[in-house]
Amino acid sequence: MQRVERSVFGELNGKPIHLFRLSNANGMVAELLEFGGRIKALCIPDGQGGSTNQFFEDASSITVETVDGVRTLVFR
Repeated sequence: MQRVERSVFGELNGKPIHLFRLSNANGMVAELLEFGGRIKALCIPDGQGGSTNQFFEDASSITVETVDGVRTLVFR
């Protein structure tokens, strides 16, 4: 079974930024932000009943930075 969920992740200039969560029956989960098509999380089954997040395990702060005119969400 494959599943896609959409939720509001945050807001930028009064407009919502959506998070898309894709999952399958094997336990793989990908979380993507529509702002720049960024990967927020990529969880892969570890073979022992758990999973490992391959990206941003502890993003305590999210900011918007502009570099060379390109606005980017930055996870820290």
